[in-house]
Amino acid sequence: MSFAIRQIPLLREGRRPRVWSVAFPDPASPLGVREDDAVGMVANVAIGKGVTVRNDFDNISIYDRPMFNATWDAVSRKWVDLVRQGEEGFSWCPTQERREVLYRCRPFWYRLSMNGDHRPDRISVTDRPLPGYTLAPMFKNGEDFVYRPVFTITLDENGMAHSRLVNPKVVCAYDELLPSVKLFDPKARTESVLDWFSEWLLLIVEFARWDVGTLMPGRKVTFLHIHGDAVKGVTASSGAIAFEDTCIWRGKENAWRGANSTLCDLLLVKESDEPSAPATLYYLPDPLKYTGVLNEHYVPIGSFCHTQELVCADVTDFAMSSYGFLYPAAVAQAGVHQRCGVFYNGKSAAKYPILVSVGGSSESAMFPLDYPPSPLNWECIQRYAMRGTLCGGRLVLDEGV
Repeated sequence: MSFAIRQIPLLREGRRPRVWSVAFPDPASPLGVREDDAVGMVANVAIGKGVTVRNDFDNISIYDRPMFNATWDAVSRKWVDLVRQGEEGFSWCPTQERREVLYRCRPFWYRLSMNGDHRPDRISVTDRPLPGYTLAPMFKNGEDFVYRPVFTITLDENGMAHSRLVNPKVVCAYDELLPSVKLFDPKARTESVLDWFSEWLLLIVEFARWDVGTLMPGRKVTFLHIHGDAVKGVTASSGAIAFEDTCIWRGKENAWRGANSTLCDLLLVKESDEPSAPATLYYLPDPLKYTGVLNEHYVPIGSFCHTQELVCADVTDFAMSSYGFLYPAAVAQAGVHQRCGVFYNGKSAAKYPILVSVGGSSESAMFPLDYPPSPLNWECIQRYAMRGTLCGGRLVLDEGV
């Protein structure tokens, strides 16, 4: 009897909902304050080969994102023959058709509060459905894993898109992106704003700061390419083999700065070709309707902040879409550094769609060299502008679709 009584508190503790939170009480500071179960936790990244660091989030299930080789089965609409990194047969460059390098994401729930200035001032994540929490929008339900690509897209000799380590000089310009993705599978797509927003929630809570790019700056490159240095050289969950080299964050290499990831479900549309003309942000609820041009399936989200031509604008205000993602809504005065960089070419003709990419710049001259790289950076580029050749993407296939 006494043994059973002593076990009751331990059992209750094991069933206790766990919540990891970060608050940002000072809008001018990029540093947050850990709250709830995140209090006292440490989250370091490894800079250098074989470096061992402490990261307490490695012990949390929703942050455990192992990498796999997997083959896409177009009939069953799912990933099969999963071989985990470290197991026999795993390869960074598998040769089989439709076999890719992926990381696995476990469902999680979040709660985000906005202060009076329309900035997120508190973010919480949890591994189970709790009152007041919402399932992260990259998941269809709270039971099934989703798989996302480790690498940005590269093309093989047949123009087929892959997420694998191939010739590092392969360039995937925007106009090659959509046809190659559809060649892989008619229902394949690139990364969505829901993917980006979901990962951003985990990222900010883990590092408790907005300027996460200062931890792993990433490499500014002259063309989109895959190094593979980070996945092969970094033994921790996140890091880089050199401070400004290619970084990896929990399975995702080149998460920012080294490559732009074109989003399949956002377009920015200007009302005229005047440099300071306002623009409207459009969202595509069904990414299978994505063509790269505005069509009847898009819905307007709201007026988007605009900048002068080729000027870096820092975001002051955010808004929360009813579709479950955060987007920038207003910009700061020149020289006032805030939490997100937003770019687009304000002088370009209105008839061209403006693509939204996340992750920073490759050599567009839009992001200054001294500007902190970050997954919060949105680079908005005209589809037929020369800089469009610097837009990459990530090959995404949704199971069951």
